[in-house]
Amino acid sequence: MKRELASQYEIALTMLKGVISETEEATWVYTDETKEAAWHIAYHAVYYANAYCSPSEEAVKRWNRQSNDCHFLGPTPWPPHERFVPSETYSKADITEFIDFVLKVIPEYLEHLEPEKPCWPHWYKQNQLEFHLNNLRHIQHHTAQLIERNGGSSVGWIGVG
Repeated sequence: MKRELASQYEIALTMLKGVISETEEATWVYTDETKEAAWHIAYHAVYYANAYCSPSEEAVKRWNRQSNDCHFLGPTPWPPHERFVPSETYSKADITEFIDFVLKVIPEYLEHLEPEKPCWPHWYKQNQLEFHLNNLRHIQHHTAQLIERNGGSSVGWIGVG
């Protein structure tokens, strides 16, 4: 099961990399009052792929260029709950590097998988296996958002890792 999950993470993140490479620069950085920049959506997806794949909050490995707050999309979880607008941006090469970092640490994270035990984010009432499936869906959700931003273009289906 660990090998299969690692394969699915590799496929999902590879598809995300493909969409990132297709994204035009104007789309990559575009933001307005209602839309997050494409780079911000991609960063958020990769950040949580890394954090939520880890066996515990303490075990999360930080990418050397990781922001302390760019993973927030929409309103902040702290008052006054205003929309978070990052002061920094990441290039497509930066996010691709972040994905490559995450792909390297996922197999190590999955060595600690105990499928039936509760997942570490206590606010999710799921076992570890279901939480990994949720995490994969999260990556796919944001990959689809970026495909939509790109006008429906797609990197195509990757069936096996």
